[in-house]
Amino acid sequence: MPTGFLRRAAAAALLLCATPAAVAVEAWCEACGDWVEEPHESFRHADPATGGPLETEWCDDCEAWVAKPHKRHLFQSPEEEIVAGGGEAGGGTGADGAAPSGDWVAGLLSKFSLWMLALPVGAFVLFLVVVLGSAARGGRPVREAPFPMVRGVPQGVVLAAGRLVCLAQGSGDGGTATGHRAMASRDGRTWIPAFVKRMVGRSLRPDQRRPALQFEADVLRKLEATGAVPRLFVPPDETQAGGETWLYFAMSVAPGRPWPERGGLGRDTRRALSALCEALVRIHQRGIGHYDLKPQNVFWEPKRRLVTLIDFGSAIDHTGELVNPLGAMYPMTLPWVAPAADGRHLADLTPAADAWVFGLLFCEALVGGVHDPDRTKRRWPEKPADRDWFRERLGAEAGPKIAEAVVEGLFALQADRRMALSDFLDVLRGEWGV
Repeated sequence: MPTGFLRRAAAAALLLCATPAAVAVEAWCEACGDWVEEPHESFRHADPATGGPLETEWCDDCEAWVAKPHKRHLFQSPEEEIVAGGGEAGGGTGADGAAPSGDWVAGLLSKFSLWMLALPVGAFVLFLVVVLGSAARGGRPVREAPFPMVRGVPQGVVLAAGRLVCLAQGSGDGGTATGHRAMASRDGRTWIPAFVKRMVGRSLRPDQRRPALQFEADVLRKLEATGAVPRLFVPPDETQAGGETWLYFAMSVAPGRPWPERGGLGRDTRRALSALCEALVRIHQRGIGHYDLKPQNVFWEPKRRLVTLIDFGSAIDHTGELVNPLGAMYPMTLPWVAPAADGRHLADLTPAADAWVFGLLFCEALVGGVHDPDRTKRRWPEKPADRDWFRERLGAEAGPKIAEAVVEGLFALQADRRMALSDFLDVLRGEWGV
């Protein structure tokens, strides 16, 4: 809870407590025959009659020491004096001339209706303080990340006319692009975490760099409605920063953490695998194939059961709406590679290649045996002996129907005979109920 809110609530609570305390306490003075204001000054001396101790109080109205104890009450008003019946008249004591009797508790209870008035007034004041304080705070800049700020702006390389601030080089440093943590703002006041992808193009020709960046940004726009990709914050732009030319775009930060390379999903394994399969199905339904699936490009957020796919620089739009300028390359990363029969170039691949790599991720999460970058010790789904190994291990972990769907479906050697991920998702839902 914000400290400002606690401060305002504490001040209002003090005001509420002070409301009844502001009411005067009065005491009955026998000498004056009237209610007088507290407190009196106390004094102890010897009783002339008995020689014993005598408690007295100084009364400002009588200007004399008078015997204790006084009768006390709260909320006394001239029109409402608490008196007792009987006694001699004419003492200035009340309606019937008698001194009041009873203790201060009885007086308090007799005036309980005033307490009932004071408490709602204090509660209303508390409500006003909280509401007005919250409204005032709503207009202030919101800092949603613990980055150093100067005059409300994060420090770093300023891009996009002050609407984007690059903070530090982060993960995702590759041959064609580097990733940077950043903060983005639409109005220059409210800053939210972002991620900048900067095209460096060490493996690209100069004429390919801007089109490649533009293509990936267009893919993110096309897939935004699927919820399986980051949102595009700042479209591709170019600027001079730090003595270098920056060609970049900015997107939202992928929630969660990168997909574990060697299992490690724990009790969330089934939900995570189903969520990944569903995310791939959604992008395939929009005509996009990813073709660079690997743990670093998949983020899993267990609380919301959300999978976010990143790095669409190698994607292909099979609808023909968007054309990847890198179509002649084959950018997949070992060991997350589809068989050579799927095509020798990026432009030759089909969604069946994503299905094969998903099968590798599926097996790695459940039984392991596929993570080996140099492909010397791993199990190969292409080999008959290894296929039997996968079938046996998967059958024990996930059930025979799912094992058969992986080995004979996702790992079909011919791409045109491979099971579509939408059909495999139906198998998972039927067997696992996820």
